[in-house]
Amino acid sequence: QRVSLDESIPIANGVLTCETDAQAEARIVGKGADCARAAIEMAHLCNRLDLLSSVMEASPGDGDGDGDGDVDSDSDADDEAPAGGRSKTAD
Repeated sequence: QRVSLDESIPIANGVLTCETDAQAEARIVGKGADCARAAIEMAHLCNRLDLLSSVMEASPGDGDGDGDGDVDSDSDADDEAPAGGRSKTAD
């Protein structure tokens, strides 16, 4: 775990519980492949999280992409009622 934290890379550990060397040799290929898959999946997840984090930091506003600072997904123009007091969407 210390290596993973210090180097910022995923590490996957596999433990074989075997009574003989023959059992270990029979199980090592499958377990090694499982550990390698887990490490690769974690590396991909870390990359996606880093990308998401950098996008969120670079994006000003409220996160809904319209840059208006509010938390809805519409533009402010749709929120205002026209003269007469009725909303456009109420009809």
